[in-house]
Amino acid sequence: MLEKKIVGVVVGSNDADAHQKSFQEGEQVAKLIDEFGEFEACLIEIGKGPWLLHYDDSKATFDKEKFGTIIRRRRVKPDSVLILTKGKVGETGELQEYFDKMGVPFSGSGVDDTRQTFNKSECNQIFKSEGLPTVGSYLINNSKLATENLFDKIEKVFGFPCIVKPNRGAGSKGITKVETRQEIKEAVSLAFKQDHQVLIEPHIFDGVEVTCTVHDITLDELLEAFPVTEIRTQGEVFCFENSTKSEILTPVAKFNTE
Repeated sequence: MLEKKIVGVVVGSNDADAHQKSFQEGEQVAKLIDEFGEFEACLIEIGKGPWLLHYDDSKATFDKEKFGTIIRRRRVKPDSVLILTKGKVGETGELQEYFDKMGVPFSGSGVDDTRQTFNKSECNQIFKSEGLPTVGSYLINNSKLATENLFDKIEKVFGFPCIVKPNRGAGSKGITKVETRQEIKEAVSLAFKQDHQVLIEPHIFDGVEVTCTVHDITLDELLEAFPVTEIRTQGEVFCFENSTKSEILTPVAKFNTE
């Protein structure tokens, strides 16, 4: 009898609370995979410390060179992985690059796609090159450039309110809606705590925030899309502080298909 293939459910975060939530969600997913019966499942726990592999009520240090470990005298080596991490640990493209290097299929976007979408400024440039409407923005490349003269120029170009955010942030952290000239310095400092680059954009008053997953999980070579989902935030902007209070609508209630 052939052994079942093993799906590694990758969980974890550099943030303690998010790490715990990711781990709990991963346990639920692994349980569903096991109950389905076609595959076995294990958890690959990653974060600030050594990677751990959880399997059959046991755990051991994950060997990143051999892509697996020994548990109860059995070598456990996932055949594919499902990425359920939270925050930067799974969004920068480094994790995807590792799995790609090891020749292990993984869920989600590829290496280049993940890196480009994580970099908001670079992603905007790609949209512009494809002729898609994109709001103007200004990228502050390092904190030394965040001077009072620069803030004066931003006020003239964008006015207030404007949005200040880390260029490569995660978890909607470090985002501020700036109402006045006096508030911008503090907002920029907050964003710099998340990344060494900060992006400033005009505030869109009547925008609808949507998200849509494009996938190729079918057997043909065509890309397909799931229904468009609308995110209705309870605060001024969608940020870490109010992300859990947001309303998720699928499909989107009102949408201009043009």
